[in-house]
Amino acid sequence: MLASPEAWRCFVAVPVPAAIRSVLEPAVAAWRAESGAPDLRWTDPDGWHVTLAFLGPTEPNVVPGLEDALGRAVLPFPPPRFATGRLGAFPRAQAAQSIWLGLDDPSGVLGQLATAVQAAVLEPDRRRPLRAHLTIGRSRARRGEPLGGWLESRMVPTVDVVVHDVVLYRSHLGRGPARYEEVARIPVGGAGSARG
Repeated sequence: MLASPEAWRCFVAVPVPAAIRSVLEPAVAAWRAESGAPDLRWTDPDGWHVTLAFLGPTEPNVVPGLEDALGRAVLPFPPPRFATGRLGAFPRAQAAQSIWLGLDDPSGVLGQLATAVQAAVLEPDRRRPLRAHLTIGRSRARRGEPLGGWLESRMVPTVDVVVHDVVLYRSHLGRGPARYEEVARIPVGGAGSARG
């Protein structure tokens, strides 16, 4: 079934806590300022997030039902803890189309949370295992760029954080970077929302 022209482009994600942004943002700014830095379209730190489920075109009238389904899905989970990991690239470092900061999920709870969220809002054939990461830049070259050596030589700050909420976002595309509008914020484990 085709989406109507009024459909929203939606996804569910964990917003990046201020604890990561405050440490990672200066590091990314330093990488960008290096002589010989790759020519990337760097992402806006205000939009950094960990995608749990991509919904795509979504009719606005189904949003209340999605919010209810997400609330039920995340209720049983303790707030997951994750840490910053290494830099990497999709599809691979020698032809990087996007670069990302990987996130370590030692308890596996973040991955389990993603599985529950996807089961609540996606058809089975659209569900994917979580590859927890933050996209921090995209190549301007259609075929990507060889960034293996550059990625390996960057020092990545280590930050450990706890996830308190998942967010249903609406993505606005157009000129310039995508803009993400928060549609609903759902506390993990049914606790009160804790931003940060």
